[in-house]
Amino acid sequence: MRPRIGLDSARITALNQKAADVNQLESHIEVNLVSEVMNPKFYLWCEQRVILAVVNGSWDRRTAEEYSAAFKQLATPLAGADWAHIVYLDQWELGVPAIEPVIQELVQWCIQHKLRCAAQIYCPHMVKKYQLERMIADHTGVFEKRVYPTQHEAFQWLAAEGFDMETQDFRQKAS
Repeated sequence: MRPRIGLDSARITALNQKAADVNQLESHIEVNLVSEVMNPKFYLWCEQRVILAVVNGSWDRRTAEEYSAAFKQLATPLAGADWAHIVYLDQWELGVPAIEPVIQELVQWCIQHKLRCAAQIYCPHMVKKYQLERMIADHTGVFEKRVYPTQHEAFQWLAAEGFDMETQDFRQKAS
């Protein structure tokens, strides 16, 4: 005769609670994985209703496609209401022409999904400005992009537009 294993109602309740805790933890882990994306060429994260980005190095089409996919994944939960984007571009070294249609499509997707303000931060650089202007409109009827030489000015503008965030210095996250 095999020994009988008894589970009383208290033990069953405890096991059900542990299973619920594991499910909740798994959901929390999935959400956290989507709230930050790190890549050698870019770092993306979300605070309140703002997507923050630091981009580095020179980009090829594959990097632009990876950025676009990661950006859309991060932005999708924000798409029900107005949201903003701020990007630190000082370490970005431009991209091959093949990135331009990828970024143009991303910008259109963002505007269609309620992106209202975008702030770009970089020291004055004519070639960088030229390529960025080819990819990203300055404004539409519902969207405005501004370029700032300092992050302080960019964060101030977004705050004035109603997009406050904890980060006020990209060195806090990107170092």
